[in-house]
Amino acid sequence: MDLRWAYCLQNGLPLDTDVYDLATYSSIVELSEKSVNARSAAIDFPDYTRGGWKTAKPFEVDEIDIRKFGFEEGSGAKRT
Repeated sequence: MDLRWAYCLQNGLPLDTDVYDLATYSSIVELSEKSVNARSAAIDFPDYTRGGWKTAKPFEVDEIDIRKFGFEEGSGAKRT
């Protein structure tokens, strides 16, 4: 995910996440802790969008060229 953000910022592309996604990602640790403390009980995720996700328009996701970051295509290995 960090690589996508860096790519989008460096290439002037819009990010494919929003503040609601970030709030959801940030809540995972606290909700996991609550679940563990409740003997692995399921914990509901809060709906930070108040139902807005149902009508939200999808993000355009651009392909990223990992070679711009010094990685080789398909290997995941960084070039030296």
